[in-house]
Amino acid sequence: MDGVILSLLRNVVVGVELSRWVAQKAKELAHEADFEVLVADIERLPIRAEAFDVVYCGWVLHHFKHIQPAINELARVLRLKGNIAIVEPNGSSIAVKLTQLIEGTIRPCLVNMSIDTPNETLHTLTTYIKALIYNGFTNFEVHSCYFGEHPPLPHRYRWIFSFVVRIRNLIYGLLIIAARSPLKGTNLLIMAQKRGK
Repeated sequence: MDGVILSLLRNVVVGVELSRWVAQKAKELAHEADFEVLVADIERLPIRAEAFDVVYCGWVLHHFKHIQPAINELARVLRLKGNIAIVEPNGSSIAVKLTQLIEGTIRPCLVNMSIDTPNETLHTLTTYIKALIYNGFTNFEVHSCYFGEHPPLPHRYRWIFSFVVRIRNLIYGLLIIAARSPLKGTNLLIMAQKRGK
């Protein structure tokens, strides 16, 4: 799941979404569950400090050129000894860097077809760790993984993605054999605990 999820120990979950349309769809899918959707910018959350026990941020931060303001805000709303989990493309992986170069050549076409977005920045593991340390996070646990899949795609453009995914899979397959974790996976999972500055 893409997005930012904030959770309290009493199992109240708040999703943060910038788009009102997506927020409405999330509310509809949640049905009667104790789930709220907040339409907000994660760099300026209208939430009191230390309100949540857990923060999950998945595939959001690569849309920011500079991640420090977003991490600062996520740390602000997280309680001391609260846990954060971040999942992002692995900008430390040479396989990811190589495939980004390839995909960069066709991205303008995909953006024109409204399939892709131009606002992507690969961040390295070091960038994420530094931003978290700045906010007093410790007890890091880092994993890398390769899902090998892509999201559902519009049928008429499937051939484009199929071609790109085959090239990516070949590059990842070759480079994953030679690299060590956390550099070999296409995605990073970073978990840490807030201890305070």
